[in-house]
Amino acid sequence: MAVNSTGSEELKTDVERSLRFFASFYDLIASWTLLPGKIEPVLGKNEGQHCRFCGRYPPAVSFQQVAHAIPEALGNKTLFTSYECDSCNQHFGRGVENDLGNWSKPMRTLSLISGKSGIPTLKGKSPKEWRVEGTQTGLHLKHHAEDVVAIVDEVQKTMTLSLPRDSYTPRAVFKAFVKIGLALIPTSDTPFYREAFAWIADSDHSKHFSTDYRIVTQDMPGPPGNRGLGAVILRRTNDYVRLPFCVLILFYGTRAFQISIPSSKNWAVVSDQVPWFPLHSDETVAKWGMPTRHIIDLSGSTVVKGEVQKITMTYDQRIPLADP
Repeated sequence: MAVNSTGSEELKTDVERSLRFFASFYDLIASWTLLPGKIEPVLGKNEGQHCRFCGRYPPAVSFQQVAHAIPEALGNKTLFTSYECDSCNQHFGRGVENDLGNWSKPMRTLSLISGKSGIPTLKGKSPKEWRVEGTQTGLHLKHHAEDVVAIVDEVQKTMTLSLPRDSYTPRAVFKAFVKIGLALIPTSDTPFYREAFAWIADSDHSKHFSTDYRIVTQDMPGPPGNRGLGAVILRRTNDYVRLPFCVLILFYGTRAFQISIPSSKNWAVVSDQVPWFPLHSDETVAKWGMPTRHIIDLSGSTVVKGEVQKITMTYDQRIPLADP
């Protein structure tokens, strides 16, 4: 799918405008693109054992477990941190990171993201169980004619999947994104986030802290895994402009997220006042098409159950399988 000349020019203009904005108001203070098998230096390895999340030192807390700077569920097997004690590691793993895993599970399956137990499998609960499974050979869907999990449009060459999410709390998902940003910021910046550290650790998600719980997402067309896993941290250079102090961009597979990290130095602004930080390459866009962006509100503080995520994919050719 090629991008027409009008779309290419619009995209080029959008990228140039974004680059000028970030060059004017932000410094890129850290970035990672994680490659399979290439272990990154452990964050904070030479700074002594001190948990930046709860503020405690040994022997009050231990540091025996492996702490992932980005959750392993999102595909991180190479970037670890010594900033997180075992108690906080377990607390976040059972709490907000579990909510993030439940919320992101359908897209992680479709993007073939391998977590702790491999690529998650999605399946129904009916006697004739439908199943969406990611393997090394690609994505496999098994369903029956009476199932509504997949609707194929032969004319438009699209397939719309209706995939159930496991239970999650929206604001806990937002906290999990913030937690990733707080794991990646340099130690010198941690004093600006004392309130944020306490807020994400609080299991009472009804308590307000941020002025905006929205995140921006971008989806790139094309095959799963065309961009890998990584993160970018941006810090505001001017304390007198009404912009977020710190912005996290997290990307994996074909999906990316942009989040304003709450801080004592934040202005009361919303995330969508910051343009999208360009990630894609011209070659990717020319081959597969234009990215799509959405704003997702994660302000809810009660558990969401039974939610269905609708995802539409295009295809070039559908080949019926021969009868066994």
